[in-house]
Amino acid sequence: MRTLIQMSGRTELYRLMIYLIAPFLLIASALASPWRGAVVSGKSMYPTLKPNEMLVYDKSYYARNPFRVGDVVLLKHQEAIWVKRIYAVPGQTFWAFNDRLDGAEHFTPISPDDRHQFEKLANGLQRESKFAEVVNVRVRPGHLFVLGDGHRSEDSSSFGQIPSSQILGRVMELPWQHLHRKSADSEWSFPSRT
Repeated sequence: MRTLIQMSGRTELYRLMIYLIAPFLLIASALASPWRGAVVSGKSMYPTLKPNEMLVYDKSYYARNPFRVGDVVLLKHQEAIWVKRIYAVPGQTFWAFNDRLDGAEHFTPISPDDRHQFEKLANGLQRESKFAEVVNVRVRPGHLFVLGDGHRSEDSSSFGQIPSSQILGRVMELPWQHLHRKSADSEWSFPSRT
């Protein structure tokens, strides 16, 4: 009879140890993992990412991989967390329409094919004493030019190039998302760069 009680006691002890240790191991593994979750707020990445959609990002991805045009990233800028797409990496150049129509300077990327149309627009605005020009922008070393996929996105076109050190991680593609490749039904594409 004594043996049965001792086995029962050991079993209970083992069970208690598992209940105490398991949560600790789960928390420790979650903290050690480079993957983190977040929820999208706002429409700056619509239609790619919708408001209240869950995303997962890898905070260590760029420790072992270079930044690439087209990557969707999580970044910290002006004490806020943003989700944007990398449009240009250090050393790349692109054409942009530069204006100060609302008092703030904007660099809106344009296709080289549309360059002459935007130069005409800029000339017309200059005749009205408004600042506008078409410029060739080069991304500085250690910086990125990021854009939102949505039409009304606050991004590098308004706040400028961001230091790559502000990138928190690369957003990982979940099975129902098409973030890092252009799908046949995607409305998003990069304007051509020179």
